[in-house]
Amino acid sequence: MKITLAGGFTCLAIYLFVTAPEPLADARSQQASSCLYDTREVFEALNTLNDAARSIYTKRIVGGGLKAGLKFGEDWEEPGVEKGPLPALFLRLTAARLETKPAEVGL
Repeated sequence: MKITLAGGFTCLAIYLFVTAPEPLADARSQQASSCLYDTREVFEALNTLNDAARSIYTKRIVGGGLKAGLKFGEDWEEPGVEKGPLPALFLRLTAARLETKPAEVGL
């Protein structure tokens, strides 16, 4: 009985050793190989988006607002001041708000 049990465990161990899957790739090497974009290209794309958002805000909001009689300035947050933020302040506030929110990315 003991010999049969030992033989069964030996056969099971050999079977599991032979049919074992290949080891998983190291997480660091997998991350490095999965990066498809150059950092410079990513920042150039972000800068292009930033420029586009700023020009849209400048032309449509500030330009249209000035024609309608609205004012824009750096002191727009002061109490009693009725002004809107300038384009650079608008982008800075938008970036700050995006930093406080968690990224909602998923499949």
